[in-house]
Amino acid sequence: MEEWTTASGGMRYRLEGGCARVGIPEGQAVVAESDRLLYRGDGVTCALAGSENGRVRGWVNRIQRRAAGLASRMSRYEGPGEVAFAAGGPAEVQAVELTRADNLVVAAPALLAAGASVQVDVALVEKVRNEGERWPLVMHRLTGEGLVLLVAFGDAVDVELAAGEAVEAAVWGVAWYAATAEYQLRVLGGDHVARVTGPTRLVLQTARPPQRLLD
Repeated sequence: MEEWTTASGGMRYRLEGGCARVGIPEGQAVVAESDRLLYRGDGVTCALAGSENGRVRGWVNRIQRRAAGLASRMSRYEGPGEVAFAAGGPAEVQAVELTRADNLVVAAPALLAAGASVQVDVALVEKVRNEGERWPLVMHRLTGEGLVLLVAFGDAVDVELAAGEAVEAAVWGVAWYAATAEYQLRVLGGDHVARVTGPTRLVLQTARPPQRLLD
C-alpha cells in the first residue's frame, strides 16, 4: 500500500491496487465518470461537471460525449473530504501531474479521475472490430494542469518510441500516450489494430478492460 502523496494545489492521493483514494481540499474538485465512484465522504458534494474553458467548448464537448455513448457530462466531486474511485477490474493505477506543456490521449476506460482544472475532450470515436466483436473505441484528450489518475488493466507496459519508430497493438491494449504520437487504426486479419508512431511515451495494458467500460 502506498503512502499518501500530496499533488500540486494540495490534493492528496493514495493508490491501492485498482483503487485511488483522493483527499480533496476545500474549494477544489475532481471529475470522473459516475460509475467509477467507490465512495465519498459526507463533506464531499457531487454535481454534474461543467467546462473550465468556456460555455461553447462545454457545449461542444457534451455533444461529442453523447455521440460517443457517454453521459453528456462527467460528475464533479468538491471538497473538503475524501473520495475513492475504482477501476472495476484487476488493474494498475498511475498518477500523472499534468502541466500546460503536456497533452495526453487516453482510452476512455483508462481515465479514472482528474482534477477539475484538467480539460477532458473527446478526441476519437470509432466502431472497431476485435476478436469477432464490434464495440465503440473512445479516446479522450487531456489538457490543462492538475492531477490525473489513469488505469492500465492487468499490468502497465511502458514503451518509449523515438521519432518515426512505431508499434502495432491490440486496440484495447493502448491505455494512453503523449499526443506527440501519430495514432492510426488498421485492419489486420479482419480485426482492427492500433498503430502508434513516435515520438511518444506509450502505456499499454496487458488485460482487456471490462466489457461494460467498452460498450
